[in-house]
Amino acid sequence: MRRENRNSVRLMPDKLEDYQQSDAMWYETPEERKAGLEWGRRKQVLLRWVRRQMRRRLRLRERRFLEMRYFDALTFKEIGQEGQIDPSHAWKIVKRSIAKLQKAAWEDKAWKKQPFKRKTKSNIMHSRRYRG
Repeated sequence: MRRENRNSVRLMPDKLEDYQQSDAMWYETPEERKAGLEWGRRKQVLLRWVRRQMRRRLRLRERRFLEMRYFDALTFKEIGQEGQIDPSHAWKIVKRSIAKLQKAAWEDKAWKKQPFKRKTKSNIMHSRRYRG
């Protein structure tokens, strides 16, 4: 018996009936699909808010550096070369930009209504601001 191609495998139809779709490794329960879609919607709203705040609160150079770092995934060395500055200065600009966006988030009352993931002790311990 000859195969159609080297990657194909013939199975008898009665053997396929033994396998359930829920046993497949890519299977997601309806609850998992719903949760994934909800996370996608929340992420879309958050990204839209971040982009709006970047336009409102950041200078063009700060916006460019932040986009290069987080949207284009460039290193600080690459950002420095692109902006013709030292990588440590690029890092400071990105850090300052993030601080401005964090301040905007604290000032925006709409975000305080939405439940976000609680900070756990391990998150707090890894934070740079933790001094305890």
